[in-house]
Amino acid sequence: AAMFQEVILAAAFDARRILRRVATYSQSPDHPVIPVIAETEYLKGFAFEVAR
Repeated sequence: AAMFQEVILAAAFDARRILRRVATYSQSPDHPVIPVIAETEYLKGFAFEVAR
């Protein structure tokens, strides 16, 4: 999720926009994330608001 968010923020920087994150999404409980296996966190999303 960190790299995904970095790409979004870099694109906003390039476009000279300021974003505010309003929501973070991940998979539902029937797709558990195992902390020691990063690959199990495969569904992710963000909702941003353009501040300027």
